[in-house]
Amino acid sequence: MTLAACQLAPRRLERWRQVPEFPAYEVSSAARVRRISTGKVLKPHFVFGGYPVVSLRRDGQTFKRMTDRLRAAAFGNLREDEQLDHRRGKAASRAEIVHGSRVRKHSSSYKGVSFVRARGRWYASIRHRGKTRAIGFFDNECEAAKAYDCAARKQWGPAAFQNFARP
Repeated sequence: MTLAACQLAPRRLERWRQVPEFPAYEVSSAARVRRISTGKVLKPHFVFGGYPVVSLRRDGQTFKRMTDRLRAAAFGNLREDEQLDHRRGKAASRAEIVHGSRVRKHSSSYKGVSFVRARGRWYASIRHRGKTRAIGFFDNECEAAKAYDCAARKQWGPAAFQNFARP
């Protein structure tokens, strides 16, 4: 199919469902939002980290919502305590999303590991609810990373970011 034919072809299998919490709007499986009464598709704005956001009205108030989250709420059967994890493309709790991501660069290439010059050893630690818990000091970087992985699995289960793939 040529490029011109692709541009003129209608969107295939685009399904529409009512937006939860906003009965006057529908969202499509392609994350487009339209007003039911007019059929007009809303133009998204790109404000929150580059994600498309639309403005929806209800009871005289305007609410801004991400189109991907509206689609996930309508098609993904998200529970009350779940959000859409954009990296993995599935529903997850906030803790699973936060702890499944890489964080800032440390003195080590492994998460949760740093080198303590005063002791000349590698230090492993893990953070939970704003507090740092020490795991211990290790002679080499890999041992410290493996200790972090073990603590992370205990702390967050399968949602934990691990330095090494689990066998």
